[in-house]
Amino acid sequence: MRLDGLIFDVDGTVADNLLQVFNAFRAGFAAGGAGHYSDEDIFGLFGPSPEEIFQRAMPSQWQHAIKQCYQHYQASVSAQTIVVPALADALATAAGAGVRLGVVSGGSHRLVALTLEALDLQGRFADILANAVPAVPKRDHLARMAGLWKLAPHRLAYVGDSPNDMTHARDAGMTPLGAAWARESRPGALRRAGAAAVFTHPGELLAWLAGETSV
Repeated sequence: MRLDGLIFDVDGTVADNLLQVFNAFRAGFAAGGAGHYSDEDIFGLFGPSPEEIFQRAMPSQWQHAIKQCYQHYQASVSAQTIVVPALADALATAAGAGVRLGVVSGGSHRLVALTLEALDLQGRFADILANAVPAVPKRDHLARMAGLWKLAPHRLAYVGDSPNDMTHARDAGMTPLGAAWARESRPGALRRAGAAAVFTHPGELLAWLAGETSV
């Protein structure tokens, strides 16, 4: 195997759930009396945790808004609606080959938990680090994960679906790998952001990890 560990983003990577995430945020903003937010508007807010996003947007209504956001998300996700085909098998194969698996997400602990529970993947990852209040940059959580595992960063990769994920991976000294298997994927943007490889199917990730391809 090329690497000792793989760390995964969640939204758009472990789960094909960006549509459900955007709709949940819209439900929260509507509950708080805000105007319409497009997918691009919501995507542009990502970085802070959901709690911080709503606190900034509607200081007096954020608790009601975040509650509605989570309720809407929980009601809309299931293994059928957000599954990435073949990912569970790919994770099992990688783990069976001795590759350590973890999660670093910009989403909150609750959002990550709801997603992994819907997919029955919560027990697949050795460690899970999610966003907090105040927000923690992904690069810092990636560095923390390497420390927890006592592994050199260059022996690890971060698998994510956004150009920012590729930047955070490089900043942490890890290999940036692009996940372009979800509906909202932008493989060209991942390549321009410096992804070492971009995959449109989890099987391609496995082949690359085994040294069989240079996608």
